[in-house]
Formats: sequence, structure tokens, C-alpha cells
Amino acid sequence: MADLIKSLPDSLEVTPVIDFTASETPQSKDAFLGSSAEPRLDRVASGVTASSSSSFPTPLAPLPEDVEAPLIPQPLIPTTDLEIPEGFLNLTKPAHPDDFDADLAMAGEKAAQIYCATCHMMPGPELLDRDTWLSSVLPTMAPGGSRYTPMANTGTLSLETINDPLKSAKILAPAINDQTWQSIVAFYGRNSPEALEPSTPARPIDFELPGFRVEFPDLFVQRPATNTIRIHPDRGHILVGATDPNMFLVFDHNLRLIQEARVSSPPTWFEPLTTNQGQSKMSVTLSGHMDPNDFQSGSLVFVDEQQGIPSYDRPIMPITRLRRPVSTRFGDLNGDGRADPVISQFGDTIGQLAWYESQRNGSFRERILIPRPGSLRSQILDYDDDGDLDVVTLMAQAREGVYLLRNQGNGNFETQILIQVPPVYGSSSFEMVDVNQDGKMDIIQTCGDNADFSQVFKPYHGVYVWENQGGDQFEIVYFYPVNGAFNAHARDYDLDGDIDIACLAYFPDYQTRREESFVYLQNEGGEFLDFHPFTVEQAFRGRWLPMDVGDIDADGDVDIVLGNFLRALMGPGTIPEDLRRGWEEPGPHFMLLRNQAR
Repeated sequence: MADLIKSLPDSLEVTPVIDFTASETPQSKDAFLGSSAEPRLDRVASGVTASSSSSFPTPLAPLPEDVEAPLIPQPLIPTTDLEIPEGFLNLTKPAHPDDFDADLAMAGEKAAQIYCATCHMMPGPELLDRDTWLSSVLPTMAPGGSRYTPMANTGTLSLETINDPLKSAKILAPAINDQTWQSIVAFYGRNSPEALEPSTPARPIDFELPGFRVEFPDLFVQRPATNTIRIHPDRGHILVGATDPNMFLVFDHNLRLIQEARVSSPPTWFEPLTTNQGQSKMSVTLSGHMDPNDFQSGSLVFVDEQQGIPSYDRPIMPITRLRRPVSTRFGDLNGDGRADPVISQFGDTIGQLAWYESQRNGSFRERILIPRPGSLRSQILDYDDDGDLDVVTLMAQAREGVYLLRNQGNGNFETQILIQVPPVYGSSSFEMVDVNQDGKMDIIQTCGDNADFSQVFKPYHGVYVWENQGGDQFEIVYFYPVNGAFNAHARDYDLDGDIDIACLAYFPDYQTRREESFVYLQNEGGEFLDFHPFTVEQAFRGRWLPMDVGDIDADGDVDIVLGNFLRALMGPGTIPEDLRRGWEEPGPHFMLLRNQAR
């Protein structure tokens, strides 16, 4: 067997090597492609409108009848140890802090420290305005799948039990009585602000971004829905995964479309691979269904690749029945010479992070790392410099934070939380990178997911730099506020020897700060981190969701590509009419910022 890569850095830089054997059986092309081998798009190319085509949604695959949904037990809350004053909440609209009894609220703080912290880091009442707590978040978080709903006729709040299990999972909620729940509501109602103070950037965003040329492909489509985008690390091609319809598109470095194919469900991740025989493959992660769900309809597919262009004649689908997988990374985790996939199955109420041990016969053995939903993306690297590969992942649901899965050898991993944030922060991306160049990996994190139960602009949304203090301790040394920040990549874009940051926001404040939809933070050097924020006027041509960076034209600098996702216009605030009208016109799948540093 040929020598394989034993230690892989971030796969943006290196194509992993994976072992394929003759025992693998190619699947039918129809198992990977959609119902039509000749895909069509609603498009406008060179000013000519083509005929429209209908989209083919992937049918959801429910659990088989002989498989029960897993139970998710929660710890019992010792409510008998809490002194809860008698009384019932009588609220007026809008609620005022004095509407909530002080003693009840004081007891509620203790109850919240127990009840709320069973599933996630306890959020302080100051993190949301009072109305959002009372009308949205607390009704959703009520125990046992219940809803805490306002009673319009009486002006009071009461606990209304819903007997149906939460979606496909059977949730065993903590035991808590109505009066204890009332105390928690009183705690948040009495101590939350009427409104959140808007964030104010220390430096305004400059529109004259230096060193980049903005380019768009010639292909324009109605309401593009690019949900994933990658730059091929070897070929410089731009790989686009889109939904409605579900498509896989390949553009060359001149932004010409060179291939398109209908696929069976929304693609969420692409990863180029090399077999141990030196053949090029492409791994494609298919979500099964894009919107939140617990169905086991996702899969990992391998297709042949020729000159950087995928071939769909002999797809191999070795891993199926995945719950809403959103990313797949590869690395030799057990040192056997075969690269193993690490799959983030975000799911909804059920999900997991797992690695799949590559077997000699071409099959994969599932090894669960974190048995909870919310894993968004991972990096595989030798975090502790001990000669084997560790996994670092972002958990973006419930107990949000960046988790280290430290490799203990023999396929065993020890879990450690490196950083943790309250759930209302909306963790959306992370990267491990040595920002201050001291030899230790720091963390770049964005917080800005605003498609939840608290859709208001939050002053703590933005880009964070967590500096590695040693001993697995991280400290925030820089924060730039960006409403709805969703993705960031840190590189030395201008080749001046320090690390810059490119950030996009899917939920910016389009009314007052629309320029924050794309922000380039140029490092100005010095002893302390100081960044100059820039953007481009063309950023208003789309609403950007995925982003990737890489050297598209092989000229030695790093280019930036942003994916345009206009499938849904959810989020806080109001989108101005001029933007809405512009987005109703045919638009591009992506925007390229071609680096001119070389």
C-alpha cells in the first residue's frame, strides 16, 4: 500500500488521502443524481432567459417502524429545595419590572441556575429585551415540551401542557412545577431591559477595499440558493452546492460554468480526496433535507474526479442514514494509514458528531464523539503536538461552544470544552489559526445566527478573537460587532506578514448598517490587535451565506468567494425596498473577490 498522509492540517490546504478497495460497489447513478440526468435551471445568461424548471424535493425518510426514537433524559430538578413564594403573575402589556414580585424573581434566579443550565449555559436576563423573553424564548423553553403562553382574556400567563413529543425525539424534561416556572419567568421579566443597546463599531466600515477586484459569473438565476461553496485546493475551481433545485455546479478560475448536475438532495459540503492508488475523488455530503429535521435521510457520497471535474457515472455511497449532515472532514485518526471521515450531523433535536473508522474492505465503522445535535463544522489537526490528529468542532445548539476531542490513541477521544457561550449568542462559525503568531492556535469565532426564537439585533453578535493563553485557556482579545455575523476566514490576504479576517453576515441590519453584510478586517499590525474594516459596494448584489477562501488562479495569494442565498428572507428588522427589488431580479450564485496582492 502506498504511503498515506499521516498528519493533515486544515483540508483547505491539503487534499486528504483515503483508502478505496475493489470490494466497494458503485451505486446507481440515480441514487446520487436527481430524477433528471439533464438538469435545468431558472437562469439568465448573457441577457437570455431560459425556460423555467420545477424543483424536486427529496422525500424525507422517517425512522423505520422497528426503530424507536431515542430517549433524551434530563436530570431531575430538586424543586423542593427552593423556597418559592406563593402568588400568580398578573401582567399588563407591555410588561414592566414592577409587575414581577421581587421575592419570586429572587427565587427564580436560583431555579434558572438549575433548570436552564441542565441543557445549556444559563443566559443572563440582560442578553435579551423583556418582550422577547416573555413572548418568544420563555414560551419555547417551558418544561416538558410545554408552551408558556399569554392568555388574552385574562391578561395573565399560565403553563399550557402539550402532550405530543417534541418532533421526532422523546424528550424527558426536568421535573419542575408551575410555581417554580413562574419564578423563572419573574426573574427574567424583572431583570431584563426594555430594549437592547445597539452595538457601535469602534471604527466605521470603509467602502474602498484595497487589493481586491470584485467579479461575478455570467450565469444569473432567479433567487439563487447557494447553501455551500468551496474552492478546490488543487484546481482552483469553484464548487457550488445549491438547493431549489438541488444542484452541484463547477466553475473554472475564469468563472465559466464547466459542469452542472442535479443531485438527490441539498449538498452541504465538498471535499477533494486522493485514493491510495493516486486517483482523484470528490466527497459530497448530502443533507437529505435542508430545513431542521431529525430524519435519517442524509448521506456521504464519493464520485470520481477527472481534471478537477466530478464524474457521476459510478457514485459510491458508503455512509447513509445520516441526520442532516452539514460538513465532513477527513484525517487519519487512528494511525492506520487510511483517512477517516468526521461528519457533523446537526440534526434538530437528535444529532451527533461522529467519526467513521475506515476499514480494509472499504466499509466504515461509526464511532460517536458527541451524541448531541448541533455540530456545525470541524477542523482536524494535531492540537497538542503529540503526533496524532485531534478534532476541534463547533457545537451551535444547546451548550454552544468550541469543543476539543483530544486523541488518546487507539481510536479513543477525550472531550473538553475550550470556549462556551450562552445559546442566544448564535454561534455560526469558527477557525483555529495562530492570529498573533506565537506558535499557539487561537480561535476565530462568529456569533450571529438569528433564525431562532429571539430574532432581534444583538450587540454581542460579531467576530471574536480568542487568544490561546496556554493550558487550554482562551481569552477574548478582540471583538468587532457585526449584526448577524455568519462566517469568517482568517488569512494573510495582503501578504504583509500578519493575519487579516474576512467576515460575512447573513442577518445584518440592512436598514442602518447594510455595509456589514461583508466586512474585511485588515490587520494594521502593532503590539495589540487593530483592524481596519472595509467592504465593497457590490456586496448589496446578494445575501451571503457560505464563504470559502483559497488561491483560485494559482498566483500565490488568497481569494475570497461568497455564496448567494436568497431562498428565505428571514431574520430581524426590515429589508429595504431597493434591496428587495434588486434581489427579485436574476442574480449570481456567488461573488468573487480576486486578490491582487500578486
